[in-house]
Amino acid sequence: MQTNLSKSILVTGGAGFVGTHLSRKLVQLGYEVRVIDLRKPTTVVDGVEYVQGDVRNAELLDSLVARAGTVYHLAATVSVPLCQKDPIDSYSNNLTATLMVLEAIRKNSATREKPIRLVFASTAALYGSMGDDGRALKEEDVASEFFSFYAAQKHASEKAIELYRSALGIPAVVYRFFNIFGPGQDPSSPYSGVITIFSKFAREGRPMPLNAGGIQTRDFISVYDIANACAAAMSLPVEKWDAKPMNLGTGKSITVRQLAEMIREISGGRSEITTAPAREGDVIHSLADISRARAVIGFKPEHDLKTGLIQLLRE
Repeated sequence: MQTNLSKSILVTGGAGFVGTHLSRKLVQLGYEVRVIDLRKPTTVVDGVEYVQGDVRNAELLDSLVARAGTVYHLAATVSVPLCQKDPIDSYSNNLTATLMVLEAIRKNSATREKPIRLVFASTAALYGSMGDDGRALKEEDVASEFFSFYAAQKHASEKAIELYRSALGIPAVVYRFFNIFGPGQDPSSPYSGVITIFSKFAREGRPMPLNAGGIQTRDFISVYDIANACAAAMSLPVEKWDAKPMNLGTGKSITVRQLAEMIREISGGRSEITTAPAREGDVIHSLADISRARAVIGFKPEHDLKTGLIQLLRE
């Protein structure tokens, strides 16, 4: 039974953008994958069992964790504006849900020879403006104060996971995602990434507005590289499940203006690039130092930005 459980994975939020790509990768690697998500999947991955429900339903969550050897906790309100708009609901989605996952893991691990493992999706939002001097951000460069509820919620989740690891022995891997792009992100949502939104505008010949003229730099990473890195955790020895965060970016950045120009060129140049006012609280520079992920999981991004943009614009 333990052997079967070691191959059984629960992905919370697995019907979303990253979760769909991760689930597909895990199935390809031979794992038995179950997904719990509030939404029905827009893309159904063969071999995945989908459960439509709320992670905060304790009884449902407990029944699913009981059948897993590893839990990937991706379920969250990932939009900074949405978290700002509704702090109470987003705290419930982003922090309470994490605590409930941890408790379900603790409870179901009590009767097992090996505890259930956790992989947690965190965020580069924790760095705030720490990279505005242009440096590559290391995991210890967390901002001393946060300007978004989203960052505060993810930071609190990280600290809870760290405590469950040190005090209760729950093995955990924590990844901090930088700016993810790739097929499957909803282009109609105003909360999608800038690449998805600009690609949609380019296909439609609409202007691409650049806040503050597009001087901001971002580290864009393919969702395929994110899925590969997340799946790589399954091969780590138990001592590496130490809850120490790892950055997942490329270690390279470009300005948003350069991005818009690249998208316009690939799409045939129909879209005008315009200037819009700066957004309050917008981070100027964001660049990942991926040394830790490289050392721990052998992380090496394989998908370049331009190739990914060509693929997106052909969707």
